[in-house]
Amino acid sequence: MAAVKTRVVFDRHALPPLYKQVGIYARVSTRSTEQMESLAIQVSELVSRFRNQYQVRIYDVYIDVLSGAHTENRPSYQRMINDCRNKKLDMIVCKSISRFGRNTEEMLTTIHELRALGINVYFDVENINTSDATTEFILSVIAGIKEAENKSHSENVRLGLRSRAIEGTSKNYSRPCFGYQKDADGQLVINETEARTVRIIYDAYLQGASINQIHDLLMQLGIPSPSGKESWCKRTIDEILSNEKYVGDVLLMKRIRLSVGSKRIKNHGEQEQYRIEGNHPPIITREAFDAIQQEKARRTNVDKSGETAQRKTTRYKSKFSISKYQFDDRE
Repeated sequence: MAAVKTRVVFDRHALPPLYKQVGIYARVSTRSTEQMESLAIQVSELVSRFRNQYQVRIYDVYIDVLSGAHTENRPSYQRMINDCRNKKLDMIVCKSISRFGRNTEEMLTTIHELRALGINVYFDVENINTSDATTEFILSVIAGIKEAENKSHSENVRLGLRSRAIEGTSKNYSRPCFGYQKDADGQLVINETEARTVRIIYDAYLQGASINQIHDLLMQLGIPSPSGKESWCKRTIDEILSNEKYVGDVLLMKRIRLSVGSKRIKNHGEQEQYRIEGNHPPIITREAFDAIQQEKARRTNVDKSGETAQRKTTRYKSKFSISKYQFDDRE
């Protein structure tokens, strides 16, 4: 009779009688179809394996769909750690070290805290249980390697984006915004219905309307927002007034990440930007666009001098009248 291969997940040292409440942690980075299928597999495999283990009860399944670079950005992870601190869990089971976290220092700090609470973590792929004190060095080495791989992958992606931006082959150059759509060849063309709204926004601003007044004007005209809502977000109006795409240009790298997993911020020169002029048909003349930018700078209530900024003593007061406004679409 052929020998049956078995895999020992827990032995009597890894799972003493006190370990009864088990939390399963699963994570993916994005909501893409492939990643969501991976998440379902992670959870299904771990739940089916541990629900029938002797003296084990699955207390909860914790799921995050976020980057694993920083733990404070993962709500389910934080909830799981709080449950550990409140003595609701005796053990955590995770598919792999990289799913638990991508920052080696943060991960080891958390594992130390959990061990002090008498709670161990089992990593399925690596077959590592933190109950064994001798595994910490191996754990730190593996985690360090995975963190370096993630940083290397992120750098390769960034270099790839930079290369395509320089060559002019980046798909971001043809990414549509409100007022544009793609034609059969994937090129940006004007969506005339939306373009008329863009011209109204620019025209009203040049006639002295404030962002609030433009918001009220669009509501009065019954023009839906880019997302189809009745009310417009004032930030959306402000961004439309600053978007270089409306003169036919494209600027890449306007928002960037300074490190792996960090939040995207405005690029104020930290990284190189790439611009193509005349990339697609314009909706607004360059003269009108430049005039808008000068007007926005004039109206701002913040006075910048070098690296310091302070509020102006006077604020812009509009004399624009919505009731008297008439739009002449001359474009």
